[in-house]
Parts: sequence; structure tokens; C-alpha cells
Amino acid sequence: MKNAANDSELWKLFREGDSLAYTKLVDAYSGVLFDYGYRIVPDKDLIKDFLQDVLWNCGKGVSGSMIPLLLKTTCLKP
Repeated sequence: MKNAANDSELWKLFREGDSLAYTKLVDAYSGVLFDYGYRIVPDKDLIKDFLQDVLWNCGKGVSGSMIPLLLKTTCLKP
């Protein structure tokens, strides 16, 4: 994997098929997204499955540069 400078670059690399970029994104976002999801639905297994699907599908279907912005403005609000 190339040296990714930021989240947007990681999403771009992931969309190009870089599995290490996907792993880094999951590591970076899964904890905070899990906490957010657990506040809504207190079912750990359901949230884990949902997050895996969301991260995978978002990376494939939404402009890579938009993903970090979407996550930060919707899910990461206090």
C-alpha cells in the first residue's frame, strides 16, 4: 500500500482494491461508529454486521472524498 496521507486517500485506495487501506479505515472508524450504533440499538452482533456492511458498501458506492465528511458530520456528533 502506498503511504496514505489522509482518510480521503485511504478511501480512494480502498476503492482501487487495496485491502490494507480497508483495514486501516475499519481500525480508524469502527470503534466510534460502534459506540454510536450501540446508543441506538444495544445489540453488539447486529452492530458489528451492520458496520461491516456499511463500511464495505460505502467504500464501493460513494465518492471516496465524501466518506470522511459524511462520517464526521452525521455519526461523530457528540
